[in-house]
Amino acid sequence: MLGLFINSIPLCVSVDKTSTIRAVLDHIHRTNMECNEHSYLSYSDIQKQSDIPANKPLFESLVIFENYPSDGVAGDDSSVRLTQLNSEEDTNFALTLYASMAEKLEVDLHFQTARISLENVQSVVEYLQQILISLSQVSMEEIISEVSLIPVPKTKAFIAGETKEINAKSGLLAQFEHYVGMTPDKVAVVCDDYAFTYKQLSERINKMANMLHTQGLGAGDLVSVYLPRNIELLTSMLAIQKVGAAYVPLSTNYPIDRIAYMLEHSKAKRVITSGDLALELENCADRVLDLSASNIVTALEGSSVALNNEIQLPAPDDLMYVIYTSGSTGKPKGVCISHNNVANFLHAMEQSPGLSSQDRLLAITPISFDISVLELYLPLYVGATVHIVDEKISKDSGKLVSYIEQNQISCVQATPATWTMLEGQSNWSTVQPIKALCGGEALPLHLATKMVSRYEEVWNMYGPTEATVWVGAHRIDNADTISIGTPILNTKFHVLNDKLKPVVPGMSGELYISGAGLAKGYLNEPELTTERFLSSPESGELIYKTGDVVRQNSNNAYQYLGRVDEQVKVRGYRIELAEVESALIQNELIEFVVVKAVSNGDDFSQLVAYCELTPASNEYDNLDLLQKVKAHLNETLPEYMHPAYFEIIENWPLTPSGKVDKKALPKPEISLALEEYVAPNTDTEHSLVALWSELLKLEPSKISVTSSFFLLGGNSLLLMRLVSRLREQFSVDIELEEAMELSSIRLLAEKVDDYQKSNALSDISKVSDVLAEDEVEEAI
Repeated sequence: MLGLFINSIPLCVSVDKTSTIRAVLDHIHRTNMECNEHSYLSYSDIQKQSDIPANKPLFESLVIFENYPSDGVAGDDSSVRLTQLNSEEDTNFALTLYASMAEKLEVDLHFQTARISLENVQSVVEYLQQILISLSQVSMEEIISEVSLIPVPKTKAFIAGETKEINAKSGLLAQFEHYVGMTPDKVAVVCDDYAFTYKQLSERINKMANMLHTQGLGAGDLVSVYLPRNIELLTSMLAIQKVGAAYVPLSTNYPIDRIAYMLEHSKAKRVITSGDLALELENCADRVLDLSASNIVTALEGSSVALNNEIQLPAPDDLMYVIYTSGSTGKPKGVCISHNNVANFLHAMEQSPGLSSQDRLLAITPISFDISVLELYLPLYVGATVHIVDEKISKDSGKLVSYIEQNQISCVQATPATWTMLEGQSNWSTVQPIKALCGGEALPLHLATKMVSRYEEVWNMYGPTEATVWVGAHRIDNADTISIGTPILNTKFHVLNDKLKPVVPGMSGELYISGAGLAKGYLNEPELTTERFLSSPESGELIYKTGDVVRQNSNNAYQYLGRVDEQVKVRGYRIELAEVESALIQNELIEFVVVKAVSNGDDFSQLVAYCELTPASNEYDNLDLLQKVKAHLNETLPEYMHPAYFEIIENWPLTPSGKVDKKALPKPEISLALEEYVAPNTDTEHSLVALWSELLKLEPSKISVTSSFFLLGGNSLLLMRLVSRLREQFSVDIELEEAMELSSIRLLAEKVDDYQKSNALSDISKVSDVLAEDEVEEAI
């Protein structure tokens, strides 16, 4: 028989960075020889034994070392000679390396242009050449990680955005006052069906600032803001800045224990709040400024609309706000942002993605989330109008879509989860004149494809809280590739390895950020600040360690690949898994816990808690147990940090080193949420079971009509989708708060049936009225 009878051997090599070059090469050689013992196995047999699906390749690059006799002599018989050694070869792999050794080492690279760009292949060649040169110049006893393997022309330490000096007078307050003078009668804010001009808003801010000044607040003070989404919220935040103080935003949805920790940790001098919210802060009543209290109302009414001359405006480097994010130590940490940081950010956003004085921007994000800075301040910075909507609108996709249409909103910023919710609700058949900004977590490709066809402009935004808000922006013209873009104004991206050395473009590394947006550090956390804010070995400038793994593409844009640590993003919120684990382990029913994020099937993640229970848990059935755990979490963590699923683990899967093997943990089910199954009876209950099954990604047989939506893995975002689907499917308009109380299918079905009966009776009444009118007309 004539032919080529060889098998390709999949080779997987792990390199210990602490090993010597000799040890690494010996390891690769041994691994190769061990694999050769199984060379009789076919590719398909190996694929079947692996965890890689049959429709995905085991490998996409091939190395061929050609060791046939190059001198033409075949073996010991000199009478047989090879005279034609030229050959043309082709493979189905994206990249194939051919190596041959005669008087010198020759290497050829073949690649498929449809799968790999020429620029990337050139980088591979340069990188391989540098490896061979470096290895030939050092001792084999050198540590492999100490050897420079990056080509010198490729070692540029950073990619920088445009460099431009920001005038100290171009801060938020100065820009706002500029438009107060230029366009005093233009609407600055729309909130609760009221419109406030730039002049009116300025007067409210000055009156509030004067009152705060009489309360002894000024430069260097921290003032917490704990208010609903109304005009007082924005007024308070700006008034605090005017007296030179900095604000600490608190979400009204936070558990009181979390708020108490933030107030204690920040040492906030005052807490601005109002009405019922003030009653929740009885433990710090001496610091509360209740805007609804008669003495404060009187002080505000009597305050001048002109700013008190004694008030010292903040310096550019002064703190503007301290915003708390999830912390790996088990407690949230406060990020310190200055006026300069925000001024640079707003100036950059004005340029790209771009906002003008003619725009109307929607503000839907809680002030405890950093992206609210863009929504509330960028319109005032450019002389535009901001529409602040309350939670009844922001959490109801149908009402949100209607608000956008009725108010001709031109710019909307939201997380991928919120954009998904809007996509399912809107019936727009034409491209909408909306600039859509999407950020907070990775933008799924299928969502980007929908958005590009729906909105005039779509931007993918990237940035950590420690760099103010966004530091990268990428306009998506087509959804083939999604990147985090390039650095914004006065910002640099550094992609480094674990030795803080730059990696070659095209290779993955950890993203470090430097520039004008970098925070001052973490409030009252010097050790953590030193750990995350480092001095660059290349330039000596301060760089922030993001923990994000990225890769620089050939066009200098950056692709997000994942994390180096256990920080995750859920519905746009940054969550340290250690903080969730810390809260759970404080519960007397839980002995040990591991929390991980898993995909819910829609390219979004949900948290799963794997729990080993204490003997005390034996006193409760599964439902009572879960309710007690949830009740504990309600007191310590905001809702978005609650695990959607809880799994009981008796035997932990372990790695060879004795640690919990998180990859081997079972697929989450609802083992703790199950109670006695009660089947649906009515048509409405059957329809609701099908709807819950779709939303919760559960088999209908696991959904009892008496089970709680939240105990089955539901959350506020899924509840918003449920409310929208109820309106669409049953023509009933149930408020979010009402749906939260009707948390079982049985209760919800009863309410739906009542609504439909009421609507039917109303329709009958209308028909009767029409008939009666006809009879009167006939009589006349």
